[in-house]
Amino acid sequence: MKKEMVALGKDQYDIDIRNQAAWESSQAALVPCNICGRTFLPDRLVVHQRSCRPKKTQNGPLWAIKK
Repeated sequence: MKKEMVALGKDQYDIDIRNQAAWESSQAALVPCNICGRTFLPDRLVVHQRSCRPKKTQNGPLWAIKK
C-alpha cells in the first residue's frame, strides 16, 4: 500500500511516508551474496565474500540418531 505524500506545512511531510520511501530506496540498493544469500551494499559485498563460506549440512549429534 503506497501512501501519497501530504504536505503538513511549509517543507513538512508525513514522517511515516518519508521513512517508507527511505526504506524502499535502501532495500533496492542491496545486492545478494551468491554464496549465502545475505544482502549487502555493493562495496561491502566484496569484503563479506572474502570470509563467506557455504553452510555445511548438519545432521545433528550422533546420540540423537534413532536406531
